[in-house]
Amino acid sequence: MLNNYHISEINTNLQKIEKNKIILSYNNIPLSFIAVLVNSFLLSYVHWNQISNTQLFIWQSLVLLITLWRYTTYKSFKINEDNFDIDRWKKRFFVGAILSGLIWGLASLIMFNSGSILHQTFLLLIIVGLGAGAISSFATDIKSVRWFLILSLVPQAFVLSIQDEKLYNILSYVTLMYLIMMLIIAKHFHDNILKTLTSQENFSHTKSKLSLSEQRLESIFNNAPVGIFMFNNDMKIIESNQMFATILGTSLEKLVGLSLNDLKDKSVLPVLLGTLKGESGYYEGSYITTLSNEDIYVTLQTSTLKDEQENIIGGIGIVSDITKQTNAQKKIYQQAYYDSLTDIPNKMHLLEILDKEISNFNKTKNIASVLFLDLDNFKNINDSLGHNIGDTLLQKVSQRLLNTIQETDTLARLGGDEFVIILPNLGEDIALAIKHTKIISQKILNSMKEPFNNVNGYHLNISSSIGIAMIDDINKSRHNILQYADTAMYSAKEAGKDQMKFYTLNMFHSIQNRLQLENSLREAIKNNCLMLYYQPVIDMKTYKIIGAEALIRWNHNKLGYIDPEELIAIAENNGSIIEIGNWVLNSAIKEFKKWKDLEEISSHLSTIAINVSLKQFMHPDFTNGVMNAIKKYKLEAKYIELELTESIIVKNIDEVIDKMNLLKSFGVNISIDDFGTGYSSLSHLKKLPFSTLKIDKSFTQDVDKNKTDAMLVETTINMAKSFNLKIIAEGVETQKQFEFMQKRGCDFYQGFLCSPAVTSEEFVTLLHKNCV
Repeated sequence: MLNNYHISEINTNLQKIEKNKIILSYNNIPLSFIAVLVNSFLLSYVHWNQISNTQLFIWQSLVLLITLWRYTTYKSFKINEDNFDIDRWKKRFFVGAILSGLIWGLASLIMFNSGSILHQTFLLLIIVGLGAGAISSFATDIKSVRWFLILSLVPQAFVLSIQDEKLYNILSYVTLMYLIMMLIIAKHFHDNILKTLTSQENFSHTKSKLSLSEQRLESIFNNAPVGIFMFNNDMKIIESNQMFATILGTSLEKLVGLSLNDLKDKSVLPVLLGTLKGESGYYEGSYITTLSNEDIYVTLQTSTLKDEQENIIGGIGIVSDITKQTNAQKKIYQQAYYDSLTDIPNKMHLLEILDKEISNFNKTKNIASVLFLDLDNFKNINDSLGHNIGDTLLQKVSQRLLNTIQETDTLARLGGDEFVIILPNLGEDIALAIKHTKIISQKILNSMKEPFNNVNGYHLNISSSIGIAMIDDINKSRHNILQYADTAMYSAKEAGKDQMKFYTLNMFHSIQNRLQLENSLREAIKNNCLMLYYQPVIDMKTYKIIGAEALIRWNHNKLGYIDPEELIAIAENNGSIIEIGNWVLNSAIKEFKKWKDLEEISSHLSTIAINVSLKQFMHPDFTNGVMNAIKKYKLEAKYIELELTESIIVKNIDEVIDKMNLLKSFGVNISIDDFGTGYSSLSHLKKLPFSTLKIDKSFTQDVDKNKTDAMLVETTINMAKSFNLKIIAEGVETQKQFEFMQKRGCDFYQGFLCSPAVTSEEFVTLLHKNCV
């Protein structure tokens, strides 16, 4: 049990530690005065005439008053440094921290200039920088540093969170994450200081009583939670505890006698040498150990050792291993600024780099270029082969891009298959900058066309499209630069893909027109302005029209008829494709039912073909939707033929088989559309319950001219017959094409030889005329 003497001795030591903490706290104040004054004047200067100057003047006056009060407190403390009331001065220090936190929190509220990203950035940097500095200035009093960080950073996060733009909201979350990270670091910093002070006090106290209690000294020395070592004037370690050896990954025997001048990592050497000059030192950072060659993160605090005559006889070092805390901090940074799939910078990091390049141009007129790269037809790979294959391909693409560009260039991933490359320091001559950008862009395009082998067992061939915008006198906003590069990339795709395009004003107008079309399509759906045309399907033996394929049409009130492929692309892009697909399904069935109710033409009709998109087919309610439409319009399922493209067939093959079998059990027929243009194989035809195979018009149109196409079509017809499939040839326009298909056993055809797609009324007229 502890006697009263021991209790008194412990209390005395605790008071000394608390006293040393207060002394360290007040010794850090002068440097914080300078930081506060310099940053406040800079902030006021930058925001002068940007916000209310009266508010700015009042805020600056408050800063000066609080700083003056803290300076007076500091001077008073220094006068009474040898004998003072700990609680009194601790409370004063805490009050000073609270007032400082409040005034800097107030700055976030009154100086956030929503109209200027530069002023926002400057304000954020100042507040965050002061928060980082407060960790060291206030860390001896954990209560003070916590309140200062909360009071100064939470208002900043609040201001960012109430902005309309999504990026600000993200920055608000990042600020809060940064606050949490700094609170954690401050706690570790405070704990390390406390450990250091405790160890120093224990060591000093025990050393002075060595003659009475050497065993106690050695126990404290060896069991301290930090590494402790002593060295002489020759810079050789003369004593060390086990914790120090553990931190360095070696043994005590190897440490004792080691010359500190021979350290592999010289980063701590200035601090150690300064100790022999009577200076106390501090180091925090990476350190590579000499004996175990490990890369760790440490804090090192040194003090001078003196003999009874006050002669310097060496130094003492106290070391803490902060590797875990540092790695945790790095992990937070990695998650915030790097893409998790490809491990390259993400959009947030990219925006920061863009800001730096814009700032660099403003200062030096050094041009940079921004390349917006998108993979061509990447969606087809994701849809047909699955997201795992797509993700692996993206990883290989990012690695190939890194190998293609220089180390000084930046590669970032925005998301999906979109990448951005920044080429910096292209000089002041815009013509030369464009020439260099063209060379690099072509190099990238060529590299993307090289096959990607062994992508989870697949060998894939892709290409890419690149849009380019320059950071120059015209383009100085990061938002505009990315938008322009994106616009140019879409222009490259529309021009045929696998090429580069520099941004021009005409491209912007083209994208605007595209957006207007998307909005118009939503209105067209809402106001029931879409219509269906019907292309006849003709029996090649009887020359009779036996059915029709329903095709969507859109007559824009200003632009006239919109190309169906463009309509579908817009619907895919704005998410309305499922709604449109359901409308087509119900409208076609409803119209066909009307035809079947006409006795004079009813016997001719056996099929209404309806195209189904990938998204529509994979929707969970698709099969229910088909059956509900059949029941609603009281039409027999055998008349309905759903046309599926090849991309649907290889998407989740097991799920596709289940859906097709279910539809087949209802009596619905299913055809494979555009055969020969995608990923189909004999195995698919064997597994899936098709009733019809449609030969794409790209093969049909040249059968009488191109021997290869003729052979492919003939082979396809023979193959389809072996599977007992009906065969429809699309795009038959001439008598020769008709005769070719007829001789080889094709069952039906569609094309201009009979009729293009027509309205419902015109189709009924064709039926009455029995057109062949």
